[in-house]
Amino acid sequence: MSKNHFCTIITENYLPYAIALFQSLQQQDANAILSVLIVDGSIRSTENEFPEGLNIVNKHELSGVPFSSEIEKKYFNPRKNDRYRWSMKPVFLNFLISKGFKKVIYLDSDLYFFSSYQFLFDYLDKHTAILTPHWRSLDVSGDLKDFTNNYTNGFFNGGFVGVNENATELLIWWAKMCYHKCERNYSKCLYDDQGYLSLFPLIDENVKIIHHRGCNVASWNDIENKRINVNGEIKINGKYPIVFIHFSEQLFKRTINGKDTSLQEYLFYYLKQLIKNGVKPKKDWIKWLNQKNDRKNPNYE
Repeated sequence: MSKNHFCTIITENYLPYAIALFQSLQQQDANAILSVLIVDGSIRSTENEFPEGLNIVNKHELSGVPFSSEIEKKYFNPRKNDRYRWSMKPVFLNFLISKGFKKVIYLDSDLYFFSSYQFLFDYLDKHTAILTPHWRSLDVSGDLKDFTNNYTNGFFNGGFVGVNENATELLIWWAKMCYHKCERNYSKCLYDDQGYLSLFPLIDENVKIIHHRGCNVASWNDIENKRINVNGEIKINGKYPIVFIHFSEQLFKRTINGKDTSLQEYLFYYLKQLIKNGVKPKKDWIKWLNQKNDRKNPNYE
């Protein structure tokens, strides 16, 4: 079980996004595995339906994992499953560790990789868990609201959490906290599942904070993580190559509206992949893609 193992949690309608994520992982390593927990529907994984390495897991398979049934009972809602999905991250990671996978990285389904990620798994040889900072503004004299978001939204992004086989107790603690409260309440210093990650380095001294600025490039970190063109390649702060981008809805809007032009080629490629996988394009996607249609991206085509 030495293959690089990733996981994500989705509702059934986000399966094309998970497939795009899987495709990006396999572009860097053909042996990569992505386990996908689907919290609604009853999709079954067969050799004919999905490529080798993409494994579909249904929520009933997690029965018996600590806090699985409690979280389902408290948060599962057929019409709105956000809190249930978020709270199941530590449960799903714990489930995979219990199956014998020594290192697993959880990813949000709207992430996409553009260069090698092997160094992340190398960190897990020595570290119980790895986290990526949000990289909100670190200077109060800059963007005061963004600086404050360090404390209201948490220091680390919940879209990426890597663990090794020694993380069981840490994951049970995280699941317990999510079961206690998974809500966005700034007055109570709560931010869904994500806020609890700020305590990881205090609970376990072997938690590693990833300082590679090319990891989790996102709409919220353009102040601290400048996108700079270096000899035709976008590098963060002129130093770090882009490893993976978090294609949130806000990043879509900022890039399409011209507020983050440095990532346009990456978004162009990502949208084309989503559409190939069956995602119905939105009107602003179509308009923007048509404007860019005569442009090729030699780095990724």
